[in-house]
Amino acid sequence: MYTKKPSHYDLLRPILKDFMVRAGVNPDRISVDGVLVSHGDKCYQYRQRWVDDGIPFHHGVAIYLLSYYFPFTDEVRETKHGWVDPCQWVIASYKRFKKFLPSESHS
Repeated sequence: MYTKKPSHYDLLRPILKDFMVRAGVNPDRISVDGVLVSHGDKCYQYRQRWVDDGIPFHHGVAIYLLSYYFPFTDEVRETKHGWVDPCQWVIASYKRFKKFLPSESHS
């Protein structure tokens, strides 16, 4: 019998706001459905690179979505130090934010 594997949307909707607050985003600024629907599909292009670096896809997506909120907007894409690739920013930031994400066994 085929069981549909949950998508990153399914996995992130219930935990994304709490993750973002714990990471340092102002809770009044967070629109979970807005950011997830607007930007969640962009992450497919990074999926294999994240998985190759040991980052579960939905964890990578959650961290990527942080990049659309202050204070993280200053760390990625156009910064005062030049361009910072969002995919690479997720890879470099994973250890920093992993503690705020549920473990794989709770996915």
